Amino acid sequence: VSLRSNPRRVWHALVEEIDIQPNSEIHLPGLMITHAEDKSPNPGMLWIDEYGKWSALRHDSFLCQALRIFNDDCLPEQPRILSLDVSGFGSLTPEPTAYDLAGWNDIERILTYLSIANSKPIMGLRVRDALCGLDYLTSRSEVDNNKIIVGGRGIGAIVALHVACLREDVRRVICMDMLSHYGAMTEKFPFSWNQSIIIPNILKHYDLPELISSLTNTSVFVINPLDAQKSLLTQEYADDLYETADNAIIKCNVDGGSAVISAIYVKW
Repeated sequence: VSLRSNPRRVWHALVEEIDIQPNSEIHLPGLMITHAEDKSPNPGMLWIDEYGKWSALRHDSFLCQALRIFNDDCLPEQPRILSLDVSGFGSLTPEPTAYDLAGWNDIERILTYLSIANSKPIMGLRVRDALCGLDYLTSRSEVDNNKIIVGGRGIGAIVALHVACLREDVRRVICMDMLSHYGAMTEKFPFSWNQSIIIPNILKHYDLPELISSLTNTSVFVINPLDAQKSLLTQEYADDLYETADNAIIKCNVDGGSAVISAIYVKW
């Protein structure tokens, strides 16, 4: 791990722009934000946002509010947050090519198909990247490894769920604006999600509600789940969809940012 710039104190937060390099071919840009004065072990949160690592932090957005950067005291449940760009998100979004001049071309779609053809689907690479980020987060002395949260927005929330499936130390998952289930993409076409959301043959093995149910020792917060066209689900439909997930709290048609903050600060 290397610093991309000198750590900067901003009010009562310490902001570190980092580059996680698990090997010579992988560079994962991240923002590590901790309390500037209090370095005692507090909950650690890995955040994966489809819209980039800054999206939930800029302009006093909800993760910034959770960090309480204008308050000098540090609450016992106040998180240390690593917001990470994984493959295809934020600064790792693929650059357009000359063929993108044509209305029918889309570099993300082409890369998605090529990655699947090479048995390295982009969603798998994202989970790999997030696991590397989690390794770094849990190595920090100011993080309590008994209180690990993984969260995400959009496609990033699906990545977060799979990370929790692979890491037993994840105690809480927060999924904001996530595709409710992959089955929805078979019910109405075309879907509105980016093509890189595809996990080959997923429905032969499981769907997201089943994945959530399998996380028996992990609390899962599903906030404003969306259908294939990115429309909000009703509470009644979502409750039926996640009926077997006793470990899940489902909230529909709510202020997503406020719901994320509440989920972060739920007592352990």
